[in-house]
Amino acid sequence: MARTKHPGIYSRETADGTTVYDLRFRNAEGKQTTDRGYRTITLAKKALDQHKADVSTGKYIAPAAGRTKVRDVWEEVLTLDWSQNAARGVAARKSAWKTWVEPRWADVPVKKVTAKALTTWFVELGEEHGAKPATLTNIRVVLMAIFKRAAADGRIGANPAERLPIPKQARSSKTYLSHAQVKALLEAAGDDDAWRLQLELLTFNGLRVSEMAGLKVEDIDLSRKRISVVRSVDVLGGKFLVNPPKSGKPRQVPIFPMTIDLLKAQVKGKSGDDWLFPGEVEERPLNTDALAKRLGRLTARIRREQEQAKADAADLFPTVTPHELRHTAASLAIASGATVLAVQRMLGHSTPTMTLNTYSDLFEDDLDTLTEAVSKAHAAASVTTK
Repeated sequence: MARTKHPGIYSRETADGTTVYDLRFRNAEGKQTTDRGYRTITLAKKALDQHKADVSTGKYIAPAAGRTKVRDVWEEVLTLDWSQNAARGVAARKSAWKTWVEPRWADVPVKKVTAKALTTWFVELGEEHGAKPATLTNIRVVLMAIFKRAAADGRIGANPAERLPIPKQARSSKTYLSHAQVKALLEAAGDDDAWRLQLELLTFNGLRVSEMAGLKVEDIDLSRKRISVVRSVDVLGGKFLVNPPKSGKPRQVPIFPMTIDLLKAQVKGKSGDDWLFPGEVEERPLNTDALAKRLGRLTARIRREQEQAKADAADLFPTVTPHELRHTAASLAIASGATVLAVQRMLGHSTPTMTLNTYSDLFEDDLDTLTEAVSKAHAAASVTTK
């Protein structure tokens, strides 16, 4: 290796006789650092100037750090960032990685991934390869997590996934049951008090089905009329996985008067660590997949009975999922005058904005309700003069 007339730049010959240039400079810790293999002196000078500028501004990334492969950072995301996430959500993202991201990017060093290349590939997935918005959303989440961790650890300077477009998803219409339909559903549950209680917790409290499955007897405070939501249970590949609630934070929801007697009966004779709704297998919690199928059979039976009674097609009972019972809880609460903040706290949304965005259709009549209320208050007010 020979010095050149440019400080910090050295020349050497490779095995095939080609001259290349290596750089020597000090990093932010004052340690001598080497960057090797530039083909021309011009490129070497430009790279050295950039390295020195990055060191002075704190933006310098060691070449070795950037050579970490995308697949290695993905493994770190799974073990360090997503280990406590809801199992179903992680499963969808693992599928997105395996099917779409891994074949193209797994063995690429993170420093070699540019925003332009990543965005071009991402857009083509939807336009040329038929990836649906939901799939693209999961792919985007995977890429954002990978490069966010790489940037935070100093392996790259900026997250190239930040420029990825957010997939536009068609807004699906939600099913909301009326109070009359809720009563019909509960009556159809028959004399099975545990089943009726499950339906009430989903429909009035808006619990996610995984959160209801995660309830233990100790979570029920009958004296304060509160239920503590501190865990969720998912069934994935035949295994029961216990995690924190989807929001990552515990919350409390009220016990409604129509539910309290059923709760008293359900906790009777059980210890605090027992599952509130034990599964068919001893010491296992409620199987949420089985509950969803049972709800489907129940609503189908209600519809058959209505059809036999010659009910109008418009009046037939809708087919609902456990999550649509959660939507119903939001609908009933909002129609009863609950504030956005109260609905947010009950449902466990991260922010009131999320509640507003999710149920914007339920707030469309707010202005009419407001004008009616103000008008009535104004008309009822008496005029006093001094």
